[in-house]
Amino acid sequence: MNAKRTCCIVGLAPSTRLGFLHEPPGTEIWTVNNAFKCFTQEELAKFTRWFQIHPKEEWEANNAKELEAYRGFLNGLSLPVYMDAVHPEYPNSVRYPLDEVIQDLGYDYFTSSIAYLVALAIFERFDELHLFGIEMVFGTEYVHERPCVEFWLGVAHARGIELVMPEGSTLLRGPLYGRQVSIPSSIVKNAMDEWAKRRENRRLKWSETIGMVGALKKLVEARPEDELIATMLAEAVHQEAVTSAEYNAFSGGVQALEDVLIDALRPETDGSKNMRNIQGDQLRPDYYDPLMFRRMVDSVNHPADLVETRPILGSP
Repeated sequence: MNAKRTCCIVGLAPSTRLGFLHEPPGTEIWTVNNAFKCFTQEELAKFTRWFQIHPKEEWEANNAKELEAYRGFLNGLSLPVYMDAVHPEYPNSVRYPLDEVIQDLGYDYFTSSIAYLVALAIFERFDELHLFGIEMVFGTEYVHERPCVEFWLGVAHARGIELVMPEGSTLLRGPLYGRQVSIPSSIVKNAMDEWAKRRENRRLKWSETIGMVGALKKLVEARPEDELIATMLAEAVHQEAVTSAEYNAFSGGVQALEDVLIDALRPETDGSKNMRNIQGDQLRPDYYDPLMFRRMVDSVNHPADLVETRPILGSP
């Protein structure tokens, strides 16, 4: 009997991205873009494919300040780097087989890098698909990117691919239409205040790491032969990326909770209250994602387990 072929896709959300470290040998582990900022050298060694499938001119321009380091990283990888085309300046670049994927799967619906990765895993006939560090709960990710990723996850499920993701993941979750999920707005306010404190904490840590990186860069320039200082700089750069990502995550959470709270408290007519499913102090966010907000509220006192995983309900 042949062993199952497993593909693990890793995003940048700090809450669950390290779950891939528990994948067994033989698992294909993929990630995207400048994720190298978020992982240690030991962690980076576990990836088997890298994806940077934005137009080359676009992503190079967006990373102009650190382009040389980015190029050096990609060209130093001993694994394929999927791009929009093969580019001679990136010797390990591989063309993403977009035409072949569309012809085989029947849709040209891709609104994010992760959607391309999920579609490729389906195209390559993997038996299991694991996802870590992919939350898509704020801003344009929630509005434009998440529906597309969930579409492709539905295609994967329909084709018999087993889906596994972190416990508490909001992907493929939502309210049952016609059922009400109530969260008192006072609890949402408390959660928002707590997340604001955490955001400020991450901002201060991020500022500290920026200063540390600057100081260590000067030391490296003055003492280029000192390996210890070079190692300290590499670690500081890693910590700067981590704290930046965490600050952005908490900022998005605060904004999302603020938006919901404003909707809950704004004066409305009975008709509009019914349309929004908001009554008095009870917030019923059927038009949002109640699981997401419940997770954010619960995280104040009960941090989520970032390692345990769950199979999707109904997976074969």
